[in-house]
Amino acid sequence: MRHVQATFFAVTNAGYFPAATAMLNSLRVTGHEHEVVFGDCGLSPDQQARLEPHSRIFEIPAAEARDPTLLKSFPHAMNVDGVLVFIDSDMIVTDDLGPVLALAAEGKICAFADPELDRRFPEWEELFGLKGPLREERFISAGFLAWSHSHWPGLLGRWREVCERIPAGATLAHGATNVNPFAQGDQDALNAVLMSEVPTGAVEILPDDERPVWRTTQVRVVDERTLQCRLNGNVPKLVHADGSRKPWQNRMWWRVRKDAYVRLFRRLLFADDVPVTIAPSEVPIWLRPTTLGRSCLQLLNAINAATSFVFRRRVTKFIAKHVKAARRGLRARRDLQASHA
Repeated sequence: MRHVQATFFAVTNAGYFPAATAMLNSLRVTGHEHEVVFGDCGLSPDQQARLEPHSRIFEIPAAEARDPTLLKSFPHAMNVDGVLVFIDSDMIVTDDLGPVLALAAEGKICAFADPELDRRFPEWEELFGLKGPLREERFISAGFLAWSHSHWPGLLGRWREVCERIPAGATLAHGATNVNPFAQGDQDALNAVLMSEVPTGAVEILPDDERPVWRTTQVRVVDERTLQCRLNGNVPKLVHADGSRKPWQNRMWWRVRKDAYVRLFRRLLFADDVPVTIAPSEVPIWLRPTTLGRSCLQLLNAINAATSFVFRRRVTKFIAKHVKAARRGLRARRDLQASHA
């Protein structure tokens, strides 16, 4: 891997700690020894203590942490240098990012195209106070970005300035619809700047076959040890727990599948070759490295693979009902045994 001076930046909090741990570990497993900086908007002291030996923690002031979709530009307050890499904390790196970092070091702004390719609003020019008219450019994802600070010294600060013009409550995180020109938060802000104030051709749209994959049931894990994956014969560089349904959240049991993200997530939290590990009790039972955990994941995968939402809910309610009954029976037997002791 060609070494390029680079720093990875991600935003996280207590609820995203398992994902941030997996992301950090995935960088190390795939050979990336670059500095990782977490913008902390709510980690517990214990979580900070576990991440700090292997990364840098930058506390985001509570006054700024009003909306998680506006925080990605937090390094503007730091002394940054080299290639800046912005990555969602719920991504897993599965391949060498060296070629991307090299492109960024040469002056390109590297990003993947967003599925919503033609998103733009004429109002952006006024709303964001842009310094030039909007061009028709491809809308890019802010989930993974890389650029050289020396080539683009003003871009990070400008991104932050534009983000600050987004009104409170105007993003998807606060229930806004996607027709709102501010709905996608810092992603809308960055695209507005790139489409108006950055020269045409500066953005390098990375290959679609390497883009972060979020429909990870379609991804085949070739080697869990190395994290190597395949998608339609191609090698994706990242897999992503995209959207609002995260497999480490207890309430999302009804959407859990044994997909590439979940398989690699478990490996990255509990294997003996990763720098940061967590206790099995910190994740739901279906993610735990136990016989019961593996059985639960298999069962949920079978149930959630069914196409009918109603069917999934009925089956899982039936299972939950009988599990509760079994637990009550077990407690009753224990109480009876204790009374005879």
